[in-house]
Amino acid sequence: MVQIASVTDAAMMVGVSRLIRGYRLICPASDFTLDKDSEKESRRRYVKRAMDMLKKPGQKNHFEVV
Repeated sequence: MVQIASVTDAAMMVGVSRLIRGYRLICPASDFTLDKDSEKESRRRYVKRAMDMLKKPGQKNHFEVV
């Protein structure tokens, strides 16, 4: 499982093995300052990165910034 979260400390405390640092607290995979098309592309990057992380073995308390 891959978790996208803004509050990475809380996610790491429960031992998440795959974590992507999110953008905002309310909706971690969104940047509402972007125009519609750019925001859609940003969300796609998060999902693609999460899918790529699923192909590798998880490491406890390991996170990546997208």
